[in-house]
Amino acid sequence: HTDTAIVSRGVTTTGDSSIAIAAFGDGDLAVTSESVSTAGSYAAGIFAFGNGSIAITSGTIATAGDHGYGIFGLGSGPVTITSDDVSTAGEYAYGILGIGDGVTISSGTVATQGDFGYAIAAVSSSGPISITSGTVTTAGSDSDGIFANGDGSVTITSTAITTAGDRSDGINALGTGSVSDSSGTISTAGVSAFGLYAASRDGSVVVNSDSVTTSGNSGVGIFPLAQGSKNSG
Repeated sequence: HTDTAIVSRGVTTTGDSSIAIAAFGDGDLAVTSESVSTAGSYAAGIFAFGNGSIAITSGTIATAGDHGYGIFGLGSGPVTITSDDVSTAGEYAYGILGIGDGVTISSGTVATQGDFGYAIAAVSSSGPISITSGTVTTAGSDSDGIFANGDGSVTITSTAITTAGDRSDGINALGTGSVSDSSGTISTAGVSAFGLYAASRDGSVVVNSDSVTTSGNSGVGIFPLAQGSKNSG
């Protein structure tokens, strides 16, 4: 069991498959970064993979290539990601992706340009998901603003979400426990793009939103679905 810590002020890469910061280990991982930029395909800004807990704290991240994830934390323990500003330009380039045994994401601004580029995504095998976001925008198709899928509770708090592409939901939240969303403004423009979809298999669904707008065909503003109780407002 070995812990790993990385502290970086600035990293830039230009080639394909050239990750700016990569952290691997059997123990806990901690990455702190001020500025990251990558230009090639398969060139993530920060990638952390480990068997313990993962904690990533990031200032500014920009990636330009396809499959160039801004931040990707993958672990068997809890994953915590805190970021100020993340932007990606390529296809299949998520802004922030956390996968672990419980995921917590706190973000300022996240923007993606390419198709299949979710801005924020969290997947938990066991344990709660908590996402707090500022401004989220996606331009491509199949690019949700916030996506969460967990075996446990899901809690999302967002300020402003805008998606432009087809099948690009503003928020798509799935949990086995309680699912709770508190959102400011959500706007979707694409075909079959939901403003807010929240579903729980075994718990309650509570949705509170200031404003939801969908302008594409076959779009739904708010769709809560629960085996337990549900409330939207």
